[in-house]
Parts: sequence; structure tokens; C-alpha cells
Amino acid sequence: MRRAAVAALLLAFSASPTLGQHAPAPPAAASVPAPSAARQPMLNITTGSPATPGGKALIDLAEQALVDARHAADRMVAGGPASAVAAALDGTPGAGDRIGFVRAVAGIAANAELAARAKDAPGSLPAAAARVDTCAGTLIDRAEAAAGLSDAAAVKRDLDALADGIDVNGDGTAGWSDGECGLAQLKALVAQMAADAGA
Repeated sequence: MRRAAVAALLLAFSASPTLGQHAPAPPAAASVPAPSAARQPMLNITTGSPATPGGKALIDLAEQALVDARHAADRMVAGGPASAVAAALDGTPGAGDRIGFVRAVAGIAANAELAARAKDAPGSLPAAAARVDTCAGTLIDRAEAAAGLSDAAAVKRDLDALADGIDVNGDGTAGWSDGECGLAQLKALVAQMAADAGA
């Protein structure tokens, strides 16, 4: 599921006319270098653009979806439906810019890959995009598992892991590696990528 979601979003974002496929800008002054083609995909992730739902940053959309899922989990404790958690994680059609956690994270991975593929991308971006992909895969798998749970305590535990990551390898910290990454680690990875891309 996650590879299909990332591939579909990569295709959608690469076909968007807002991703550098418009007329070239006039030459920049000699003292100001032209922005990297990797910049726009990173802006989609960190600040938003016309190519993103509601013009919002994909990282902000992921955070909002996680907040929505936590509120739904709190309602589950009081007898509310588990379907509200699933809707926040998977996205609800017709919910405007609330695209869901899975789609937002898949969009982050797709845009990170687009940035890394840019012909003038800084040398650090391909390795960073691979880490983002690993992290996004962990988050998508964990979100899909949490969306299928009916026990409120288990849902809350999984939502905490989505936010902060978990220490799988016993080194005392949650990192970006497979199985450990949380949204906090993903944010740190994309912030570094954005800085490297000049976004």
C-alpha cells in the first residue's frame, strides 16, 4: 500500500505545473545564485504551495491529522467510534485540506524524492531522501495498523509512537531507521533537507 501511495503522489506532484515546469525565470543577478530545482518540492513539505492541499505545508497537514486522530482516540475512551481515528489517519474524502496522516506522509516522501532527483540538487539530498522514505514507510505502516485497532489504549499507544517514534534497537533514542521513526524524526529530516535545498 505505502509504495503505491508514494508512487501515485510522486506522479501527481511531478506533473504539477507548480514544480518548476513553468517558463524559466529571467537570469538572476551575478551575486545571487538561482534557486535550486530541489527547492520547490521542499517548500511543498515545509511551507506549502499552490500544489499542496489548501496551500498548506505537508508536514503541517500530517501534524493536524495526528492531532485529529488523538482527539478521536480520546473520544474512543468515552465510547466514541474507532472509525474516527481511521478517518484522521487515512483521510476522509470531502474533508477539504484534511487529507489524512498517511497521504500527507506519502506526499512528504514523494516530494523529498523529487527534490533529490533535481539535476542541481545538493549532494546531501539523495541520502536524506532515502532516510525520509524509510521513515515515511515506518509511519505509514504504523498509521495503517493503528487505524485498524478497536482498543482505545492500544490506539493511544500507537499514536504516541507516531508522534515521537520508538526505540526499537535499544540504543536509547528513536531514530529515523526502519521501525523507529516518528513524526518528530521526520520533521528533523525534512528540515535539514530544506536547509540544504535553500528552501
